[in-house]
Parts: sequence; C-alpha cells; structure tokens
Amino acid sequence: MLAQTIITKVTGFAGQIVMARLLVPEDFGIVSLALAASSFPAILRDAGLQAIIVQRQRHLKRWIDAAFWMSLGLGFLTAAVMCGASPLVARYYREPRLVGLLNLIGVGAIVGSLGTIPAALLQIRLKFRFQAALALGTALLTTLLNILMAWRGWGAYSLVAPMVLVNGVRVMVIWIAAHHPIRCKLYLRRWRFLVGGGGTILLTQLFFMAVYNGDYLILGARYPNEKEVVGQFYFAYNLSLQAQVLLTFNMAGILFPALARLAGDPQRQTQAYLRAARLLAVIGVPACFLQGAVATPGMHLLFQSKWDPAIPIVQVLSVVMAIRVVGLTYFNYAQAQGRFRLQLLTNAIACVGFLIAVTLTAQHGRGLAVAVTEAIFFAITDPLWMIIALRKHTRNAFGEVMKTFLPPIAVATVAVGIAMAAASRLPPGRLGDVLRIVVICAVTTLIYAPLIRMIAREPWREMVVLGKRMLRWG
Repeated sequence: MLAQTIITKVTGFAGQIVMARLLVPEDFGIVSLALAASSFPAILRDAGLQAIIVQRQRHLKRWIDAAFWMSLGLGFLTAAVMCGASPLVARYYREPRLVGLLNLIGVGAIVGSLGTIPAALLQIRLKFRFQAALALGTALLTTLLNILMAWRGWGAYSLVAPMVLVNGVRVMVIWIAAHHPIRCKLYLRRWRFLVGGGGTILLTQLFFMAVYNGDYLILGARYPNEKEVVGQFYFAYNLSLQAQVLLTFNMAGILFPALARLAGDPQRQTQAYLRAARLLAVIGVPACFLQGAVATPGMHLLFQSKWDPAIPIVQVLSVVMAIRVVGLTYFNYAQAQGRFRLQLLTNAIACVGFLIAVTLTAQHGRGLAVAVTEAIFFAITDPLWMIIALRKHTRNAFGEVMKTFLPPIAVATVAVGIAMAAASRLPPGRLGDVLRIVVICAVTTLIYAPLIRMIAREPWREMVVLGKRMLRWG
C-alpha cells in the first residue's frame, strides 16, 4: 500500500502542478465549497455499513444482502438531498456554478453506494495488494482526466467530473474482484439492526466531516465575494496533506481490518496498535516537518506567484500534520473494538470546539489565522483522544502516547532546524531554491536517521523490516 501510494502521490503532485497553472484560485475555491457542502449528505450513502460488515465478518451471510440493498437505497436518498439542496447552497454562497457541481456529485453518490459491500469484502479478505494496484490505477486515470478537462476549459468541473467517472470504473472492478452474489431479497427487518450500529457511526462521521470541511465553509461564508481566499486555503491544505495521505490513509485501510481480527485478544490488539502507531510516527513526523521546511523554495520553484499566499498556510498545516498523521489512527483502534460510542463522543466534542475556534478566528483573520488555530487545536486534541482510547487496556496510557510522539518530534525538530539554518546561506533564485531543497532533505536525513535509531530502537527495526519487504515486493 505504501509503495503504490508513493507512485500515486508523485503522479498526483505532478498533476496538481499542471492544474495550478491551468486553473485559478477561484476555481479551487468553488470546488472546495461544493465538496464540503456535499460531504454532509454523502455520509448517508454509507451510514457506516462498510465498517459494520467488516466488524461483523464472522456472520457475513446474515448481513451482506440486507446491507447491500440498504446501501443502494441510501445512495438514492443522498443524491436526492444533494440535488434538492444545491439551489439553496448556491444562493447562500452567491455562486450559481455550485448547482451543477452538486448535482454531478449527487449522481456519483448513487454509483458510490454500489461499491460499499465489495469494498468491505476486500477488506475482510485482506486483499491489500489488489487494493493498492486498484488505487494506483484509479489515481492515474483521475489525474489524466483532470488535466485533459482543465486543458479543454472545463474549469471547476475538471476537478469533480473525473472523480465521478473513475469511481464508476472502480466500482465495476471491485465487484468483479469480490465475486460475491447478492440475492434480490431486501431483508427489510434486518435493516433496523444495521441502523442501530450504523446510526452511531453516521453521527460520528457527521461530526468528523464538520471538522474536516468546516474551515472551507466558514471561510466561504465569511468572504463570499472573495472565493480566492478559500481557494488558497483549500490548495494549501491539500498540499499539506501529502505526507498524511501517503501514510495514514493507507494505514487506516490496513489497520482496521487487521485489528478487528484480534478483537478476541484486546491486549495483543493494543500492542499491535502501539507498534503501528510508533512506526508511523518515526516515518511520518520527519516527513511532515520536511514538507513544511521545503514549502517556500518548492512552491517558488513549481508554482506561479498567484499561489504565494498559500506558502505560510502550507508551512503551518504541515507542522500539525506531524501530529495528525499518528493521532487519527485512534479512530481505527476504537472502531476495531466496536467502541462506536467513544468515537461519537470524541468527534462531537472536537466538532463543537473546532467550529467555535475557527468561526471566531475567521471573523478577524483569513486563511493563515485559521491554519494557526487548527494547528493549536489538533496538537491538543489528537493525543488526548489516543490517551482516552488506550486507557481501557493500558495502565499508563499517557506515557505510551508520549513515548509515541516525543522522540520523533524532538529529533525531527533538531534535524530540520539545523538543515534550514544550513540552507539559509544559499543564494536566492531558481538554482538556489533547488539547492535549498536538496540541502534541507539531505541534512535532515543524515541527522535524523542515526539519532532516531538510538532513541527509538523498536520502531527503527520495524521500519527496516518494512523497507526490506517493500524492496522484495518490488
């Protein structure tokens, strides 16, 4: 999964460079509002059914048919909500193009609902290599269509239409791979048992989406006549997600089904989670710090000056992603244990606090001020949720979490700080930007690797084993 994502992110980043030249910040701003507004009704499409099927995999035959028909019905309901609400959203944000974008996303919700069950089956069977290959193929096809449509003048639609088209192809492929027949019987009486668990997951996802998209919606409402404000923030946020997507999103796809298989042995399950979290921290923390360190020369080198306001936002968000890259995995740990109420409670508290903080900040500042607020907020809450999740099966949850975060953060801070100081002596200009990137990456690696090997020996061994496996797979 990590190997395919490296290829995917390199290709996707190259596509993002091209898209940044073909489109303007306003296009990204409109798309961010469309995706943020659609994310809330989109929660209905799955309603936690995929997680429930994976969690109840021992009784798969009892639930799979009912879950499929329930998912399809929810897909049509989601599409109806999106299409019905699109004129209201467009009027609120004073942007008529949102109507067409939301209708297109609504059609995609129906297609996506067909993929819930086969995706769960592939997770249950631990078909990670197939999922990796499929993710790589869909990412490459999406990037190519993005560039082609942007070049042909589709504007904001070039960022949305390819997602819908490629998702349809993906659904067909995973159904062929899952190869599981679905009976025509609806099993309506079983729906209420799915709704019981799914309702909690649905509310949890609702709160999560409010946090994930709340900053775009609040900035869009605060600056309705300046779509470039939310466009710059959206562009910067997506750049800062590179390391997190590379590591956490793949880890989530593997961690949840793997930990779910250890549900009968909570102590072993907890130790497996901590091993994974520490390995992720050793790799992810320096990756995020490096991402922020090379943001200025990298963006000057690759992007046009119209994206300069996004540079400090990328730097701030990259720092907090070093926390998020590990902190978000608590969700998979709690989910594998079936602790859906814990997820609901933590996400509800985070949602209220986050929206209040961002709303107050947006009243007096723009994208950078919101980014700083988010960094402070997540630096506090993500480790806190990990501590709460681990308390049930760990004597010293606080100590375990600090042992996970502090060594890589301390070493990465020293390594990146020295690297940036060395790079600051280089001359300005395009050649200087290239040399700064090379120096920062090289010096950071030379300092970080031996220090982290001494301080965090077990995660280092895990990382070496992972590297050998990747080379053997390649």
